[in-house]
Amino acid sequence: MSRKISRRQFVGSAAGAAAVTYFGGVQGALAGKGPKPKPGHGHDHGHGHGPPDDTGRRTVPPKRLGVQHFSVRDATARLSIASSARLGIPPTMGHLGGPNYPHDPNDLGPLVPLPGGYAEVFEYLASVGVEGFEFFQSTQDVRELGRQPTAQEIRKYLDDAGLTAFGTHQFGPQNLNPQTMELFPADPSASPTAPGENLYNFLHTLGMKMMGFSGNLSNLSTLGDQVNPTTGVITYGFAARARHVDRIGEILRQRGVQYFYHPEQDNYRYFDDPAHPELSTVHRIQWVLANTDPKLFNWQIDTLHNWSGRLRFLNATTHQPDISVRALVEQWARRINGWHIKDGFRNTAYHGTWTGGPPESGGSPYFQTFLRTPTFTDAIISGEGDLGAGPGPAHPNADPDEPGFKYLFEHTKGQEQRNYIIESDSGPGGTADPGRSLRHAKASAAALLSWRYSKK
Repeated sequence: MSRKISRRQFVGSAAGAAAVTYFGGVQGALAGKGPKPKPGHGHDHGHGHGPPDDTGRRTVPPKRLGVQHFSVRDATARLSIASSARLGIPPTMGHLGGPNYPHDPNDLGPLVPLPGGYAEVFEYLASVGVEGFEFFQSTQDVRELGRQPTAQEIRKYLDDAGLTAFGTHQFGPQNLNPQTMELFPADPSASPTAPGENLYNFLHTLGMKMMGFSGNLSNLSTLGDQVNPTTGVITYGFAARARHVDRIGEILRQRGVQYFYHPEQDNYRYFDDPAHPELSTVHRIQWVLANTDPKLFNWQIDTLHNWSGRLRFLNATTHQPDISVRALVEQWARRINGWHIKDGFRNTAYHGTWTGGPPESGGSPYFQTFLRTPTFTDAIISGEGDLGAGPGPAHPNADPDEPGFKYLFEHTKGQEQRNYIIESDSGPGGTADPGRSLRHAKASAAALLSWRYSKK
């Protein structure tokens, strides 16, 4: 399909003329025609392992490059340019980055109307080299259609833009009926996104080959379940939930869909289970990976959340991290179905905690925004932070357990079988910088697609 952005939404509005003028320069920037960064200027946007070899194959396969919905949630939620014109409402205006951004931090580009809603956002992402989209929900501004879009309509928006639905974070264990060990049956009277078969059918219509969820398997710290003595409601522990996710994985595998989870920081917490004191020094993620079937239950790695979790939950004796995410990556490489490429600068004021120790202090382990100029706060582009670049002279605070995105991607077997998904929790810039999330997606895509395997 054509990768050029459709301009049909912009016809007939002055805002559209400005947008078309801007979009015309995107492909040149992606083709590498913009100026190269000067030595020592800003952060090294690569990997900390020397310059890329432009004659080698790409580190990130273009067909596998996507954006996580959460990173651009403000854009899909706002009114589109076309609907703004139809309703007589001024469109949201913002800066999408000029041809020299981010190497020139002042080149934010002209003030232009910003794409909104699924159709326009998909077309914009396609225009800057993105080929996939991973959902976390399925709504937009109701004024677009007078209602929420159907799965068929969202699928058409994807197809029109030439994007693929990479997957979703909507399909958690609650989609399984623990009594029957089957998905909750379809209910025509319920919402099309009700748990079970209704939600599966909605996501299947979007064309997803991967479905999963983020967070923990269980809200408990125990293997066993808890039963409310008054209501009888069961809160399932890790042992039951491990059986549940394997069963969902089995059901989905029979339908040609991979099941996965996206562990966030709390998965690195230790168990607190009186019935199993031997787990008091075991991180939850270790137990989950060892006690679920890797053929049925895959692992999607959020670079920031996993390496943050390592720093948060410390050994009670040494007060240091006692788990290597990189070792887990090497051990479980076959089950890794994707990366959330989320960069950050290490917060040196942060201090983790340990069992019986003081609480965490100093904020979060990593910052996802920084001062690009003394007065301009911006999201960190993929590859320019401590996580993305890895240890090196320009990044003395980088965690030695995380070698940088380029090295990590090139040295984890199965590169062509997993997705590479751009994300920043801090993508949306609010009213001060409403163009930030789409600007971040564009610049991150350009950076990632520029990487080539280094000469051996």
